[in-house]
Amino acid sequence: MTQFTTELLNFGSIISVVGKTTVEIIELFEMVPPQG
Repeated sequence: MTQFTTELLNFGSIISVVGKTTVEIIELFEMVPPQG
């Protein structure tokens, strides 16, 4: 049970990091005006 909980927390932290990175990339693209 402890092993499962640890893996679940690790998975959650990975999802959190990926989510934050995705949001930053989207905001970066939105700041750049479309060319042509």
